[in-house]
Amino acid sequence: MNPLLRIFASFTCLLSFALAKAQTLEAGYIATDGTVFSTAQKGDTLFIGGNFQNAGYSHKQLARFPFKTNDPEKVFPEFVGKISTMEPDGEGGFYICGRITNYNGRPINSLVIHINSDFSLDTSFKEIITNETEVIAYTARKKDNRLYICGSFQNVNNTFSPYLVVLNAQSGEYINWEHDVPSSAVQQIELTDSLLIIKGGVTNLGGYYIPGNFAAINLQTGKTVKDFPIVNQPVTTMTFDKTTLFLGGTFTEIGLNTTYLAKLPNGITIPDINFPNTDGFVNAIVQDKSGGYFIAGSFNHIGTHPVTNFAHLSANGKIDTSLNLHIDGSVGGLLFDNDTLYLFGMFSEVNGIQRNKIASIDLTTNELTNWNPAINGYVSTISLINNQIHIGGNFSQVNNTTRNYLAAITKNNEVTDWIPKCNGPVNQIVSNTTSTSIFLMGSFSRVGSQNHPYIAKVNATDGAAFPWRPAPDNQVNTILLKNNLLYIGGIFKNVSGQPRQYMAALDTLTDAPANILLDTDDWVFTLHEANEKLYIGGAFNTISGISRPNLAAINIANNSVDLWNPMPNDYVGSIYVSPFDSAIILCGGFSMISSTKRNYLASVDVKTKQITNWNPLIEWSSMYSIIDILHYKNETFIGGSFVYTNGGEYYEKILSVSDSSFKVNRTFQYAPFNENMKRLTVYDNMLFVCGDFEYVVERVTGRAKKAYYMIPFKLSNNKAVFETYRANGPVYDMKEDSNKGLLIAGTFSFVNAAPRNSLAAISLSSKTLLNWDAQLSGSNPIVNALAVKDSILYAGGFFRKVGTDARSNLAAINVRTAKATGWIMNANNAIRKLVLNDTTLYISGDFSKIGFLKRNYVAAASVKSNGTLTEWNPSPDYVVYAIVPVGDSIYLGGIFNTIKGVQQPYLAKTDARFGNLSPWKPDINGGVMSMTAGDNSLFIAGLFTKVQGKTRYSIASLNLSDHSLTTFVPHPIYGYPTYNGSIYSLVLWNNQLLIGSASMMSMNGIPSGRLASVDTATGEASNFNPQPDNAVQTISVSGNLLITGGEWNYLGNNISSSKLAFYSLPILQTPLQRSENKKSIEAVNNFTNNINSKGSSWNTVVSPNPSASNATLFVYGQLTNYSVQIRDITGKVIWQKTGISDQRLVLPVQEFATGLYFVTVSDGKNVQTSKFMVK
Repeated sequence: MNPLLRIFASFTCLLSFALAKAQTLEAGYIATDGTVFSTAQKGDTLFIGGNFQNAGYSHKQLARFPFKTNDPEKVFPEFVGKISTMEPDGEGGFYICGRITNYNGRPINSLVIHINSDFSLDTSFKEIITNETEVIAYTARKKDNRLYICGSFQNVNNTFSPYLVVLNAQSGEYINWEHDVPSSAVQQIELTDSLLIIKGGVTNLGGYYIPGNFAAINLQTGKTVKDFPIVNQPVTTMTFDKTTLFLGGTFTEIGLNTTYLAKLPNGITIPDINFPNTDGFVNAIVQDKSGGYFIAGSFNHIGTHPVTNFAHLSANGKIDTSLNLHIDGSVGGLLFDNDTLYLFGMFSEVNGIQRNKIASIDLTTNELTNWNPAINGYVSTISLINNQIHIGGNFSQVNNTTRNYLAAITKNNEVTDWIPKCNGPVNQIVSNTTSTSIFLMGSFSRVGSQNHPYIAKVNATDGAAFPWRPAPDNQVNTILLKNNLLYIGGIFKNVSGQPRQYMAALDTLTDAPANILLDTDDWVFTLHEANEKLYIGGAFNTISGISRPNLAAINIANNSVDLWNPMPNDYVGSIYVSPFDSAIILCGGFSMISSTKRNYLASVDVKTKQITNWNPLIEWSSMYSIIDILHYKNETFIGGSFVYTNGGEYYEKILSVSDSSFKVNRTFQYAPFNENMKRLTVYDNMLFVCGDFEYVVERVTGRAKKAYYMIPFKLSNNKAVFETYRANGPVYDMKEDSNKGLLIAGTFSFVNAAPRNSLAAISLSSKTLLNWDAQLSGSNPIVNALAVKDSILYAGGFFRKVGTDARSNLAAINVRTAKATGWIMNANNAIRKLVLNDTTLYISGDFSKIGFLKRNYVAAASVKSNGTLTEWNPSPDYVVYAIVPVGDSIYLGGIFNTIKGVQQPYLAKTDARFGNLSPWKPDINGGVMSMTAGDNSLFIAGLFTKVQGKTRYSIASLNLSDHSLTTFVPHPIYGYPTYNGSIYSLVLWNNQLLIGSASMMSMNGIPSGRLASVDTATGEASNFNPQPDNAVQTISVSGNLLITGGEWNYLGNNISSSKLAFYSLPILQTPLQRSENKKSIEAVNNFTNNINSKGSSWNTVVSPNPSASNATLFVYGQLTNYSVQIRDITGKVIWQKTGISDQRLVLPVQEFATGLYFVTVSDGKNVQTSKFMVK
């Protein structure tokens, strides 16, 4: 498929605009008000899709910009609903996937619609309806008049068709296509001549387990293509170009699917692809009389056949459905004896009949036998010796007879007198060829009265231990007897005091190990002997120094490592060699045999189904995910969340790889600030990076630049579009309005060089200051608080007029016209806080009269009609800073002492009608400055240090149900003691509490600046650290956008932003916490962990930061004798001082060059390192 027409993601808007020729990009390029997920080109028009409503002008879901213009057509059709992707129909039109409820005013209800080339709706294309809520169609691909669609749906047009459906591309009629059914939502599909390739959350396809959430289906048969490669970890993106499928994800290997179970023909390392795999662990496999296999473990499918922990595979490869055991727990092992099959495990029932941990099956009838030992623990091993069933495990009774860890049972269910008396669990039993002596392996240390750690030899008659004592120094996992040698594997390092690492051969006649060295470099789990070869399985990488990952064969004649090397990609737990055809059956945690190493990127030739030699030679420094791959001309562009090195320098998130050299072909000087890059598109020598980001970061300097959701790069110089907002005074509050975007309030007089007195509107679509001006006036007008409802903005502060209309400190303003409404509620002093609860506006401030009535510090007014005060009148005796409505109650926080004359300091709860005080006494020792409520918690912040007698430093959380103190215990440290508790804003987002402050320096020992994020359950701080150099007054969350306002001039590393800042949620690391070149990464790794000694009783802060000519190191806490070192970005010490006792130390930054520095403070026991900038 043409990569310029590729779209895949979930978005709610589609936009198109004319493509310009490649030129230096300038500010003013189209910006959106929400995430851009995908792009596509049709002729000279670029379509972009995402979660936005505006792009220059306001549009509902769809707009386009005609060729060579910058203005959208205002008559262009509009969508309502969710749109996922767009697939060209080959005739100039498109299929739109998602969930569309309206097109250009026409009500519809369809997962897919067809748009003609003139963008009219194709009404002959049938609506694709589902009765499920919250499901959509993700992707559509067209082939031979068929439209293949994937999504999260399970039924379409009353037909059960989970996650995949095929429609007639002309009519939209359902086409019955029999195919293997995916287990969960399919998020992306690609079509070849004969294959449908899927990826998503799918782990099972028609019962066939797929570990990498990625598989191929034969279009003709509808069956899973078993010989199509799979990967060992999820595929996160794929793209198809001609005959090559490019994959990106978190995988490290690609190969054929042999999950948990594999069959290798004798001497071959390539698995038999027709041998079924399972969807769970296989613990045991034995052969029947006819060349078939009994297979047991913990699984629900073998191949595509549903089973429960057991299956019988016939010699012809088919499942024997006549032996269909229903076992309610995992099966740990099997023993086949003529026509009886014994099994043990963690089950309690077989075929609905009680069998506790052990059972037997009569294979002539396929029914349970009456053999039913009553065991009070679990069984780990079973063996047939002298026609008796010997079992080992962790139990103390068998058939109500005391038998600790070992027992012998007749086939008539009688317990014999054989009692070896081990003092710990037994995990394996092996008899010699004459059945006169028995070797035991387990977690015991004694047998009888003798020391026998982990392994012992006992008499088969009475269980008495022989004096043979090899004494390995750690656990043995497996034993195997061959002639006079007992091979053992495990986790030991020494046997009989001689070094034997994980593997040893023991002389059964003496205590000493044989003179055979078969050391592995890690644990051995299983041993099997056949055809004069010893097969060894485990989790090792080498044996005898030779590379044999997880599996090896030893030639017994000369103890040499065999050339056979299948290389399973994870541990081998069990091995069986068929006596019929010498095929080797493997069980374990692997998903592939003879796999090919591919780190995060791979490609497959879809015609041959072979892995190509495309293997990008990228030095990955860290990898989270590959999000998108785009093959264009002779290179492949890759985007995601990763860091890589090229030429000794560090880069991240975007790169391109040459098709010929496999090496990095292009690097980019800017990268998206957070992890949510979604889509790459290249056209006309330009790269478009789209996604869910607000910033890009310059690699060398670490400076952040604003770039809204889509960054166009010229491939010659990587130029990008940047927008900034600047207010010349503090921003105190902000609210979002559907008509005017972001409304901001404060004490500024200019925004972006345009006059605005303390109130302004910024479009979140065009990213510009709107021509909206309420023209507040007065002596230094201030707006402290905003509330918005039904396009009416309520503004409170200290002002006298709105335009020409007199309004004292409180006004209602029409958002559309910027004019004052007829609602009048004048106050005789400043307003501090406004909170809307339905039709009631709660007001706090310094007033004693409002709306011509007496109200001290708080009041409530109806927002209906022209407004009247309600009866609510708590009458506090001093200032209220915070108001939180919860149900029928109103919580107040402030520095008051009484409510209606009743002693109630700092925090109170009143009823919502009259303001009467509840009897609850919060017991808090300082003022409450800010509050917010969650589902069952009230979060408070202020000047206190104790709540309900327990220490809480200025932040606490109370259960709303009983007002008890929760375990939420953050610990902020402030830059100036007089500002302790100066928290201005608390906002809940998901499970995070966002905190804005005047002087907070750290949270729980983690530097936070004046803006922090903590977990609402534990108070644990995140690593969010934007480092504003002054107070954060207001915080707002709009969708996935965190917006903060305040008094700062710098954010961290001299970010060019003033008073207003935007962050994408979830909050991730900030530019200063990210090192953008090798030297700074090394410096951070060597010298910083924010606070290296978290147990110290002191903290340090450099202020101002960034600094130009002077900076001071402030020390808070118990620190009287300390030393200071300053290092540059290379780690070189450039200044130091010892024996310091002052709490303030002036740093000579005027002597330093511009750049990033690290200051390390030590008291001889604890060390703290932090960063600061010199500008």
